[in-house]
Amino acid sequence: MNDKETSGKPLHRRLFILLGSIILLYPLYRFINHRIPRKPKIIEVNGTLKQDGFIIKNDFIIFSQSEDIWAVSRTCTHLGCRLNFKEKERILECPCHQSRFSMQGKV
Repeated sequence: MNDKETSGKPLHRRLFILLGSIILLYPLYRFINHRIPRKPKIIEVNGTLKQDGFIIKNDFIIFSQSEDIWAVSRTCTHLGCRLNFKEKERILECPCHQSRFSMQGKV
């Protein structure tokens, strides 16, 4: 055998091992990173929500505007810090990295 005949085999073998490893490790990766979604909780909120008002609780803020009512989580998706509501500006602000969000949660 000469060098030309043997030079392709190690590359072919390495590629086969690499692809085989990826195929075998991908299901393991998916299993490890799988997160079971939490079941929704029903939380009773005591208090009166006024028109165009809000109620702040530990984990969320409930807003009322016109005829709509919605809740926004106070947990920042970036670092997990607790968002503060700036009533005057009507925005949510993260104290960790100063990101600002609308009352609907938009950046």
